[in-house]
Amino acid sequence: MVYHPDLAPLSYPPPESETGFTPLAIGWLSKLGTYTTGDTPEAFRANLLELCAKATVRYTFGYHFCELCGNEASYVITQVQYAGEELLLGNGEIWTIGKSVLYAAPTLIYHYVTVHNYQPPYEYIESVLTTEIDSAEYRDFIEQIDNL
Repeated sequence: MVYHPDLAPLSYPPPESETGFTPLAIGWLSKLGTYTTGDTPEAFRANLLELCAKATVRYTFGYHFCELCGNEASYVITQVQYAGEELLLGNGEIWTIGKSVLYAAPTLIYHYVTVHNYQPPYEYIESVLTTEIDSAEYRDFIEQIDNL
């Protein structure tokens, strides 16, 4: 996966896309870059998993693997349990709305947080905690992102 520092503007979709905002990168980790570690609230981890399960956009044609695992496991598709079923990560993005900003993260962010102790910036954690995944407004928003 391509490394982007946290809170750096993503070069795709094009800046000032139809959303009117340039999305900021969160959780685009790689062995080549640095990242912050630390504890995250349980509610954040639960909401993050729910976003991965219910609100993935911009699906890829394959899966990205975790470069941080450092062994042959890095070539295995990352799987987690959600609602009693297997959920595969590394095949798309999740977007959240912050205070006048958009955040775009790979679905592998859940793995990074729970396995590698990655700690995203506080403002991203807050955006995940306040995102109303099942609201009509958020559903319309992710449909717009998926069509970029």
